[in-house]
Amino acid sequence: MRITQQMMTRNYLSRMNNNLGRLTKSNETLSDQRKFSKAHENVSDAGKALKVRKLVVDNERYLTTIRDAEGRSAAAEDALRTANSLLIGIEDRVVEGLNGTMSPDDRKKIATEIEKVQDEVFQIMNTRFSDRFVFSAAGAKTAKAPFSKDAGGRMMYQDVYVDEMYTDPATGKPHHNGEDIPYNAENYVD
Repeated sequence: MRITQQMMTRNYLSRMNNNLGRLTKSNETLSDQRKFSKAHENVSDAGKALKVRKLVVDNERYLTTIRDAEGRSAAAEDALRTANSLLIGIEDRVVEGLNGTMSPDDRKKIATEIEKVQDEVFQIMNTRFSDRFVFSAAGAKTAKAPFSKDAGGRMMYQDVYVDEMYTDPATGKPHHNGEDIPYNAENYVD
């Protein structure tokens, strides 16, 4: 077989293109810092990489959930701490009001104070964290506040009057009037 200049040039160009392709692939591998760019290049490692990526995404989701729970818990704790301090102050004012030496005007002032604090506690119990109310039923994502008042000023929790709620002594679950368990002091939810 006769070797011509054209054959030598074609072989030379073919090998040079192959070498340039490998060089390009090596440069891509270095710049991407990946062993392969397409799953079909290394199926086994691609499967492992997908599993690792899924684990990373799942862990990030778990961390977000944990941070959200911590935030909700901190918001609830702050709200309860604030409400507790307000109620302790009210307890002191009630004891003062029970003192027989106070005038009716002083007692009216104390009653007005108590109503204002009641409104503050009401607002605290409707505290929001992110897009949810802190004290709404577990998992409830509603736009409606869990605590409300009727026209007469009676407090309601999720449309049930708070002063009519009590627990079933057998199951420990809350019930309200209209159900078959009679109201008595033992069943009252503290």
